[in-house]
Amino acid sequence: MFGELRHEASDAASRTVDQHPLTNGYLPVLEHRLPREGPPLAAPSPPRERRFWQQGVSQCLSHDHRNLSISINVSALWQHEPMSKVVNYSMANRGEIVRFVPAQDLTADESRRLDNMRVRAKARQDDLEDQGVDWGLTVPDALEELVSGRADSSADYAGCAYYAALQIVIDHNASDSSTLASYRSPVTYFSALDAALSSAGVPADLLPYQYVFSGPPSEIGFRIPRPLEGSPEIGCWPLAKAGPAAEAYRAVLDRVDADLRYDLGELIEVLDSWASEWNEGEGAWWWAEDGSIFFSITG
Repeated sequence: MFGELRHEASDAASRTVDQHPLTNGYLPVLEHRLPREGPPLAAPSPPRERRFWQQGVSQCLSHDHRNLSISINVSALWQHEPMSKVVNYSMANRGEIVRFVPAQDLTADESRRLDNMRVRAKARQDDLEDQGVDWGLTVPDALEELVSGRADSSADYAGCAYYAALQIVIDHNASDSSTLASYRSPVTYFSALDAALSSAGVPADLLPYQYVFSGPPSEIGFRIPRPLEGSPEIGCWPLAKAGPAAEAYRAVLDRVDADLRYDLGELIEVLDSWASEWNEGEGAWWWAEDGSIFFSITG
């Protein structure tokens, strides 16, 4: 997403940053100047990407106003899209997930669904092996452990396999998945968002981090180890909390830092949409009190 920043190759590079054609007025006046040597600067052009580029440059420049090399420091803050983590979401009833963890007294339809999960787990493992990834526990074996009611592998990265297998269970019981956003560090973003919303007066039980990073549904009766490095990650946001959260966020949106506001608006839209459908659908065949938005973070 973010272009690699390089030095300007002409005398024009000696101009202050606010005068440089790359910034287009997005950066404040800064006293130091760009170096004269090196290949041209390349930066993202869409407004949202440029906003994050601006934020990255501003943060870098704030550390050392005299001896900073933009090309080195900014590339450390903002990486290309493959380095980002993608946050996806879908809607499911927690009880439907728990039916398979462990899997007991399944109906014929649920048994067919479990067979499809096994096929998907094998395909996921094939993808990992093609990439040379070894978690010490295969995704099919992790799935079999979960449906048997256990998760007791001692492999260091077994949590990755268990979460990948559990996500397959979720996917086979949920709506189609959609993407919320991609972040260099979702943990950093949602931690900052929690702090901003809390400062604006949002109650602690409505802050987003605890739901986006909640882990497996609490109704699962045994512990599933978390991935050591936080990826993949799973979150579960009860729809009974989603509506009040969306209302609370909307009420303080104009008081939240501008760098957080765009993505907060996207989150509000997701929460509001699913909460409204859930509230209006009570009594429908698909409705359940434990309806939840499930989050998946990969990358």
